[in-house]
Amino acid sequence: MTLYRFCLLDQADRVRALETIECDDGEEAEYLAHEMLDSLGYNAVEVWEGAARIYRAEIRFNGS
Repeated sequence: MTLYRFCLLDQADRVRALETIECDDGEEAEYLAHEMLDSLGYNAVEVWEGAARIYRAEIRFNGS
């Protein structure tokens, strides 16, 4: 198990909340990032492992 830091970002990419969650691997962390994005109302979620950003999930706006 590895600790991952989830940075919850607003529309201006400012960190509004941080969560540290233990996951089996990066794939599980990516899945959780999308779950957070869908349920918590933030614009983006970055996943960090130590000093390295390993994933970013963001809301995609349809131009119509």
